[in-house]
Amino acid sequence: MEPIATAALTPPEALHAVRRQFLGNCPHHLFAWLGTVAGFEGTADPWVTPELQAAVAADVLQWAADRDVMPCAEYTGTFLRLYMRRIEAAFEEVDEQLVMFRCEAASVVPDPDAPWERGPDFTLKTWFTSLTGSPDSYVSTMEHKRTISGGTTGLKSWPASLALAEYLLRHPSLVRGQHVVELGSGAGMLGLVLASPAVGARRVTLTDVHGDVLRLLAANVKRFQSSTTDAPAMDVACVDWFTATSADPVPASVPDVVLCADTAYDPDLLPGLTSCLAAFFGASAAAPAKDPVVYLATAVRRDSTYAALGEHLRSRGMKYAVECAELGGSGWFPPDEVGAPIALLRVERA
Repeated sequence: MEPIATAALTPPEALHAVRRQFLGNCPHHLFAWLGTVAGFEGTADPWVTPELQAAVAADVLQWAADRDVMPCAEYTGTFLRLYMRRIEAAFEEVDEQLVMFRCEAASVVPDPDAPWERGPDFTLKTWFTSLTGSPDSYVSTMEHKRTISGGTTGLKSWPASLALAEYLLRHPSLVRGQHVVELGSGAGMLGLVLASPAVGARRVTLTDVHGDVLRLLAANVKRFQSSTTDAPAMDVACVDWFTATSADPVPASVPDVVLCADTAYDPDLLPGLTSCLAAFFGASAAAPAKDPVVYLATAVRRDSTYAALGEHLRSRGMKYAVECAELGGSGWFPPDEVGAPIALLRVERA
């Protein structure tokens, strides 16, 4: 939680950087407080000043409360505990509104009648889709607090999804006006960004196979649709990569674009993943229709898995080309881990 040196930002810009990280549930040890804020250049730590304390309370915490996008009480309480400790260490008085928000977080009692995805094991994450800094464009996902729950890793957003979402925000023409299918959608963050006005896909089909993941995915899509004007058509479908066929790869027409993010991490999944991708190419040939454009964002964790992906693609008449060697350089979406570089591959017929 230490301030970092950077070029001076205006107070609204600096506050939005805090807002993005707080609402994205950025891990506290990775939280970056900007050390230089315009108008506070002579201050060792601008965030302990009464002015910026009040601004954090109003423009971050109250902003989130007013829009019903506050993270879970556990995350909020820890954020405020660390922030208040830092203020007190600087011998400054803590803003009353910050104290109030911490007391509210500490007093939250789990609601036994809350929906499953609103239970104590989950938190709300909010992702801002305007790269110009507007706080009015965002999507939100309920996600599990733990990396693995119920035998699946699909109840949270992973770095490759965040990196690919940012890439598409910077290059929306790749999917704007298109029917996009995502394989292994997990909590649905990437799919919601696709459906947002900032990217503008015409139709979005989100798929997974685990029952709890599909349940969470459907809840996140429903929340998005209920709060978004003119949302595009959206489907949630159960797709088992190992049983998908060219006759029916997903219950929809042949898509224009197929996206995969963090789906190639396990060598045991590669036969199913590549078989499913081959099914889309087979379906386009049978229709007949234009081949879908297939993008695969993957963390380069092990060279052996990367090589195995290429082998499985070749065995099914496909190949990949590196579209971007490293995604997500700006870190627009707050990471929950510091890991391997993420590459963007384009898969096509060999």
